[in-house]
Amino acid sequence: MASSTTRMLEIYDRIASPLAMSLLTTHPNQVTLDGRTPDLWSSWLGWAAGYDQELPKWQQLLSYYCRPTESPTESASLEISESIPAELRLLIDTVRNLQLSRESACAPVPAPHSPRIASKARGRSPSSFGMSPKKEHEVTRMATFIHNILNHDVHRRNTQHVVDVGSGQGYLSRALQEQGLHVLALDNNENQTSGANNWKIKDALRKAHEQRRNNTQDDQTCPSQRTPSSHSNGSLTHRTVHIQPTALEAVIEDWLLADVPDTITSSRDPTPIMFVALHACGSLTVDVLRTFLSHHSKPGSGHFPLSEPLLALSPRPTLPIAALHLATQVPAHWFRTERAGMGACLAVRKVVYRALLQPVIQLAAQYRKEPTDNQEIMNRDSVQGLTARLGLGETPENRRLGKLNDASYADWSTFLVSATTKLGIDIRDLTRRHSEGAALGDQLPPWILNHGNDSEREEGVFERLRMEGRLEVVHVLRCILGPLIESLILLDRCEWLRGVLGAVKGKPQVIEEGREKSQNGQMVVEMVNLFDQVTGSGRNVALVVSPA
Repeated sequence: MASSTTRMLEIYDRIASPLAMSLLTTHPNQVTLDGRTPDLWSSWLGWAAGYDQELPKWQQLLSYYCRPTESPTESASLEISESIPAELRLLIDTVRNLQLSRESACAPVPAPHSPRIASKARGRSPSSFGMSPKKEHEVTRMATFIHNILNHDVHRRNTQHVVDVGSGQGYLSRALQEQGLHVLALDNNENQTSGANNWKIKDALRKAHEQRRNNTQDDQTCPSQRTPSSHSNGSLTHRTVHIQPTALEAVIEDWLLADVPDTITSSRDPTPIMFVALHACGSLTVDVLRTFLSHHSKPGSGHFPLSEPLLALSPRPTLPIAALHLATQVPAHWFRTERAGMGACLAVRKVVYRALLQPVIQLAAQYRKEPTDNQEIMNRDSVQGLTARLGLGETPENRRLGKLNDASYADWSTFLVSATTKLGIDIRDLTRRHSEGAALGDQLPPWILNHGNDSEREEGVFERLRMEGRLEVVHVLRCILGPLIESLILLDRCEWLRGVLGAVKGKPQVIEEGREKSQNGQMVVEMVNLFDQVTGSGRNVALVVSPA
């Protein structure tokens, strides 16, 4: 699929550009430690430090990123656009032009009495109890999508077995069981498996109660008015297993032999099985795909890049770990509602305040003779590993600080007291020792040195606000790159699947109008925007491989 390949290569070219890569490898925490920033930021860093505008600079960037597709005509929009440095406008325009559309496709709703759709209990499926609205949205959409795939034609209706990889608490697994499917739910965490089994027991008790209630009502109802059961009985088996391609095949075969033996002994034909993985963490998604592809070709190794067009580049493409974290960001929906906007402002403030605290954390660690972040990482990782970790902003002290409640971020002074108290740092003693230790140099910035000093507090506030503006802009630019990174990962995996399957079947790839679909003689590879990002489901694209 030439257009997809071209787009993927162009996206990687933009992500690998000096500006984008410098943002991905420079966390806000690093900016405040020594005051040094990449030279190529000099054209816009002064603009970012301005804080006397009604609309903060980071919100101006977000407004420009989220503007309507057509050129803005309102004077306010034009004024904001013209005030943003040209280099940053170009970066944002590139992201907008190249990122994949993430608008949710409407999931068709099956017929109410479909044999694969669970009956409703007081307006909700029995499997939905205990879920957040976001999780319920995802489980409902995915279960409905799976139902539609399996009922697309008579041949697919023969598929009765589903393997849910990374099943967690088993919400999707139970929804699929309610459709009459035999489900093997796999997770590598025994606590998750135990929790899922507890939910399974609760569901069984709830269903028994509902059945007794329905039986009581049926006794009082004329036989001709009774409604037959809306779904057949499935089964659900939970297993804890360290999931790898070879382990997946072994545990599936064991499940088929031990739990549903008739599926193998009653027929010589292979048992059709569907793999599903809802938000599979880490390498799980790739491991599931490799298990499937292992029956077609040697599926390769690694997690990025996977596709031949990217693997053919020299030097070999890489992404820092921070880029994978940023891929989950959905800045287009930060201000979708007033409440969401307040949450976005708080989230940005948390990043900024913690970055402002970094000089205090580093100096306190020096007095305690603790290794600095770079020393610890260099002792633990190779140079290549250190390069991959750039942009994460991780330190042992930051991990020790952990989470603070939202009230701690009410303002800078409140945060400074809360954070230093939790870390056991006496800020007055630290500043006194710093002023006496000339050999340590000027490591504490004005917003720390002048904290509580009335005569010089204004200078500290001024410098802090300027630094806050820089940190906000850096953080938001990194987040705006997120959808472009996610697009690259999706296209790489899709091209990988198409390449392996296409090479085996030797058939040309085609585009079906209105869908990201590639079809060869026997298999179809699709990208489906399954979830609605407005619900909070940032990673909303499903990779689907199915018989043509």
